[in-house]
Amino acid sequence: MPRWWLVKDDDTYVNMANLVEAMERRAAGVLPQPPWRANVSFASTGCAPQVCGGAGWVLSAELAERLCLGPLGDAWIHEEMNMIVHPRRAAWYDQWLRFILRFMMTVPPEKYATVIRLEEMNEFAPGSDGCTHKRPEWTTCYDLGKVCRCSRALKPATFHLKGDWRKELDVIIGAGL
Repeated sequence: MPRWWLVKDDDTYVNMANLVEAMERRAAGVLPQPPWRANVSFASTGCAPQVCGGAGWVLSAELAERLCLGPLGDAWIHEEMNMIVHPRRAAWYDQWLRFILRFMMTVPPEKYATVIRLEEMNEFAPGSDGCTHKRPEWTTCYDLGKVCRCSRALKPATFHLKGDWRKELDVIIGAGL
């Protein structure tokens, strides 16, 4: 089984080197070694307390096994299938994850997973109006010039490519990200 699982939207850009560096930096001294054996995940700061598919969600092997194997995994898949078959509500995993995770209530609190928030995981596109007055909760924004209007980190790891994704991707690649 892989050590880490990255769950993301199909239009999410990922710079794996920046993502791994951010994960290692935030996990140092906090998580037991090896960190993928911990019951932990990494998610964007902009989506707390939920996860954003556009920014991605990284799960340790330990957490992935707990969520996907056995009765909990069966219940999760069953709920996702119901959302697809009964289109009265969207089946977007990131919007329904908080409801699906209510199955975790069967787990004692000391076994809850730890969520580490990474500013490097951006739930917006490089050309978004990220640093506007609409998002005052972002206390630090780095202007990366032509790369993007805003990023919460100097070395962004993920972007949600919305709209003209080819143009957004050209900007990212042209900037060496």
